Amino acid sequence: MAAVIPNRVAVAKEAIRSALRRPPPVHVSVTDTDQEQGLPLRNMQPISESGNGLRLRPTPASTQNQEESLSTAGTLIPDSSAASPKTEAPGEKLYLRQTWQNISSHVKSRLSGPSVEETERLKNERGYNQFIDKKVDTYPKGFPRMAALQASHTDFTIFRGFKNGHVRALLHLEVELTELEKELSKLDDADSTSPITKYRLRNTMMEEGWDTSQTELIHKLRLKLVEYDDLLLKYTQTQALGKPPQRNHLSVWHWIYSNPQFDQGYYDFMLHPEDFLSTRPRESNYFEEMIQDLVFRNPNSIIKKFLKTPREHGMTSDPRVNYYSDTRLSTTGMIPSVSLIVGILLIPEFVLFLVPMTRGAMAVTATSFIFLFAIMVSTIAQARLHEVFFGTATYAAVLMVFLGAVNQGCAAGGGS
Repeated sequence: MAAVIPNRVAVAKEAIRSALRRPPPVHVSVTDTDQEQGLPLRNMQPISESGNGLRLRPTPASTQNQEESLSTAGTLIPDSSAASPKTEAPGEKLYLRQTWQNISSHVKSRLSGPSVEETERLKNERGYNQFIDKKVDTYPKGFPRMAALQASHTDFTIFRGFKNGHVRALLHLEVELTELEKELSKLDDADSTSPITKYRLRNTMMEEGWDTSQTELIHKLRLKLVEYDDLLLKYTQTQALGKPPQRNHLSVWHWIYSNPQFDQGYYDFMLHPEDFLSTRPRESNYFEEMIQDLVFRNPNSIIKKFLKTPREHGMTSDPRVNYYSDTRLSTTGMIPSVSLIVGILLIPEFVLFLVPMTRGAMAVTATSFIFLFAIMVSTIAQARLHEVFFGTATYAAVLMVFLGAVNQGCAAGGGS
């Protein structure tokens, strides 16, 4: 009896382990099926009869369509570890479809923006409809429309510098100041030899009845110097604004010439293209200027259509006036700039690394790219001399480090 009990315990443990290893059965309500094989009853044939009842086996047809039966019935064959295929509930499919539709509609609304009705409603709610946004064409012809055109964009805010007039006025003031200096020098020489007026060379005392010639002369000199200094400083400040691109002057001239705004002779100030100054800050990208020149020379260019947004189209109805989006223009100019920067940094490294060459050829290649980098920085970036020097030195150091690494790799690999 003592030897039988351990066997029974071992058998019980083994049964528990097998039950845990076996996947749990999937209970699905199936009508008219045999739970032993998980197949429809109509595909079964009786094979024997026992005290427990009628036993069935699958027919050849049912064997061929076993996968279809399983997917239809959704049951598991006893003593099998195969899991039944998962079927999505109709509610889950509907939820996924609705979620996808919501995401799609949200993305479309973000990309397309609000509708016209929605935009007008928001303008009315927030008071935007009270903003004054007059087009250039709505101003009266003459000085009002000319001023509206030039104020509508920084490319049109160009004005004459009057270099010749400033210099002529400065020359006259220089002559007048020089004459006053001569008079003051003669008066000083006379005072140095006169015991009566010699005191004027050492102090500024003045009493009633004394000679006031020196005081009056210095007062004239002081006034003339203030006038001269003020004009000279204003002239240097205006000339520091810089010249506008030629296309800006031509754009304004074309508009005036094809759409007269003044009486004869009143637009003669536009006849001096080399004397104009621009109030636009000098921060334009080199490629932006190149793109604008290209569009100006080719009015039917595809780039021109891309640079204009609905806002720019609505600024004027005059076909001779074109406004461009600053955002699109900067983006278009940034693409070649970034490409050039990446190219000047990576191309020499790829050439030195991938192209088999001698050490002398490597040195010549690196030197050529260093010269190219210096030219690019000085012309395209319009950098100052010290900026070109430090930038080129940094670029050369990077290439030399990479060239040294390549030489070490060649030496380790037995290359020349």
